[in-house]
Amino acid sequence: MRLLISDANILIDMEAGALMGTLFQLPMQFGIPDLLYYEEIEPGSPGLENLGLQIMEVSGDFVAYAQQLPAQHNHLLPAKNGPKPSHNDYLALALAKQEVCTLLTGDTNLRIVANKEQVNVMGTIGLLCAMIENQLLTVDDAFKALDRMKLGKRNAQRLTLSTTSTATEQPLISRTFDLHTFCCMEITDANQILPFRPSILTKSANESRTTKTAGVATKPKNS
Repeated sequence: MRLLISDANILIDMEAGALMGTLFQLPMQFGIPDLLYYEEIEPGSPGLENLGLQIMEVSGDFVAYAQQLPAQHNHLLPAKNGPKPSHNDYLALALAKQEVCTLLTGDTNLRIVANKEQVNVMGTIGLLCAMIENQLLTVDDAFKALDRMKLGKRNAQRLTLSTTSTATEQPLISRTFDLHTFCCMEITDANQILPFRPSILTKSANESRTTKTAGVATKPKNS
């Protein structure tokens, strides 16, 4: 079964989207560095290991590797992308490299470093698409989860979890996307998701399908 290593913000997204239980129904294994878990996750959300989260040790060599990454990369990361990755973020990257597997993160700067270090990356959208493809969510459910992620209060350093969502769910827009359009969206963080522009969505949806008349595929007429 495929192993993926998560940083903290992916778990924040899953909790804010009320998808934590769904996450562990995927035919995948999820791991996290032990230090990151005990410092950032367990205080606010004990027991995720009971759902299937693997608390994993980063070997000494890869701890040393993680410690070298800030000096190599932080000065090259654009300030507009927000805070530089923390030590625990780099431990998640190091663990993914140690295990030769994909890193789960929505942090733009960490994604940049991971790409430079030749570590594959998946974000929140990739997980939602996997849930849709495994029939754990509908596309409409995924959009509602994205609404909740945006509306929920997120903290990149600590994971504060609640057993129920208190955010008032508001409609995104008309859900006109098909699965292919949804999964091709290049979005790396829930904060980038709203507000969508309906005109952009409509154009994207129109470009992804062929107009059919009387069972015969035709192109839309020029005005």
